Amino acid sequence: MRDGQGAGNRFGLGIYASSRRTRPPLPARPARGERAVPPDPAADLELEDRFLAILGEKGGSLFQSEIVKTLGLSKPTVSGAVNRLHGAGRIEKLRKCRENLIRLN
Repeated sequence: MRDGQGAGNRFGLGIYASSRRTRPPLPARPARGERAVPPDPAADLELEDRFLAILGEKGGSLFQSEIVKTLGLSKPTVSGAVNRLHGAGRIEKLRKCRENLIRLN
């Protein structure tokens, strides 16, 4: 092997290895014989109650983006609550341009 060729390959691999993104660690698994704690269904009920209370205070209708800002929650969390309440028939979900208008039933 030539002197320059071997050093160049090792140097190239070092840059490649250091530039790769590292994955976040996996969540810890419960020990053998223990069960994972399921999500708290009461938390969803509290969210839906807060959601309905805000709609009531604001005249019965709000855009979904306004609900996100008011509650300070993520879009997927609010979207899940909207879908559950819509499926239960407690709210209407109307598409207005690129947003959802949420109304109490």
